[in-house]
Amino acid sequence: MLQSCILHNLLACCATERAPPIIPRRPTAQPEPQIHSDSDNSSGSDDDAALPQTNDDKIILKMQSNDGNVSSLRIGKQMALSKLFEMYKKLAIQKGWLPPEKASAVSFMFDGDSLDGNETVEGLDCDNGDIIEVKW
Repeated sequence: MLQSCILHNLLACCATERAPPIIPRRPTAQPEPQIHSDSDNSSGSDDDAALPQTNDDKIILKMQSNDGNVSSLRIGKQMALSKLFEMYKKLAIQKGWLPPEKASAVSFMFDGDSLDGNETVEGLDCDNGDIIEVKW
């Protein structure tokens, strides 16, 4: 008899109180290294004070095309330059600076040396505001 009263009370309690639904969590992907673009159509300046502050693991590089367009991109120092190159190509095509058919012929130079996409910013010893020349 005692067991049936306990069971009855337990069932009555469960019937009146609803537990919140269990919502499964979605798996979160690792975030891509953030590349931030501030583009203008000027020849650029050497005034690095205008560049936003970055934390120690990111740097802002200026990408200057052979027709004078300048774009500032923020990149992680450990990220392969190939990601920066692809992001710049997409941006340049979107802005109308680079014809899509010439995207495969783009070359990038830093301090007069041709860049390989496997290198990192840290490996190049770049500073905030350094200019990478873009030619097509």
